[in-house]
Amino acid sequence: MTDIAAPEAVLPTPDPTHENSPDTMEPPPNPDALLPQDQSLPSFATSAATKFLQRQLKQTIKTQLSTQLGNERYWTLDLGKLDNLYIWHFTLRCFDPDIPLSKDMKDWKVDGIEVQVLFGPQHPNTPPFVRVIKPRFKQWMWGGGGHLSAG
Repeated sequence: MTDIAAPEAVLPTPDPTHENSPDTMEPPPNPDALLPQDQSLPSFATSAATKFLQRQLKQTIKTQLSTQLGNERYWTLDLGKLDNLYIWHFTLRCFDPDIPLSKDMKDWKVDGIEVQVLFGPQHPNTPPFVRVIKPRFKQWMWGGGGHLSAG
């Protein structure tokens, strides 16, 4: 009896220079590196609220860096406007296309809604105040309630 060796199966090996290899991908930036060196605090700031907001801000930045807009996340924190820890600026995007707001945004060529989030001294025990910066919305007496206006 003669032993006939079966040919060895050759498995493909990944090309180490491929652009998606772990060696060539850049690690995501550290959220701490994106925080401004100096953040002003309002006169009403408390140490408990400040510590909580610092943790929340780091987590928010980490989430923003690790998710894709439109698929996993529908908001973007404006990292250029973090000079005050108690005031955050967001842009909201990717609304359900079946709601009137989406139709208005398309008609008016608006790609996002800019909001300002103001945290108070008792945060997280009290909710933040959220203000729409732009676009402008119609007043209730003019058919408002989520519809955009020209002004």
